[in-house]
Amino acid sequence: MRLYHEPLRGDVLHAALAHADAVVLMRDRTPLAASLIARLPRLKLVLFTGGRNAALDAAALAARASRCATPSGVRRRTPPAS
Repeated sequence: MRLYHEPLRGDVLHAALAHADAVVLMRDRTPLAASLIARLPRLKLVLFTGGRNAALDAAALAARASRCATPSGVRRRTPPAS
């Protein structure tokens, strides 16, 4: 497990997440756009605080069959890509 306390963006964010299977985000402070999600082949789970996350591309995660969850449990179980 690695913790990052400073905001990460662009290539620095990609480098930090490149080998991650799961990511825990603080609300919508860290953007996960489709272009970044496509470059994270190991990513299977995204956890975030709060009830929604406007900086997260849920459609891109759904296309990858990844899960999104909040502290209260899984919010979206994405179906396998066909």
